[in-house]
Amino acid sequence: MRCSIIKKDEIIDEMFGSFQTILNDVQALGHEFTKAQNNLNILQSLPKMWEPKSATIQEAYNMKCLPWTN
Repeated sequence: MRCSIIKKDEIIDEMFGSFQTILNDVQALGHEFTKAQNNLNILQSLPKMWEPKSATIQEAYNMKCLPWTN
């Protein structure tokens, strides 16, 4: 799933709510994503200005066990 779920002026909490809604809808259709897939989808959906930070996070952390915390 490669799409931009964050709007230009949206805060992270709003983006996370939108992402959670999408995941719930997909789960209702019978498909679940792994924690690693969810983490990568979040990082890949961030605006272009976040690309360097996203790449650093992906390289530094194990996406399979990275917790979703604020």
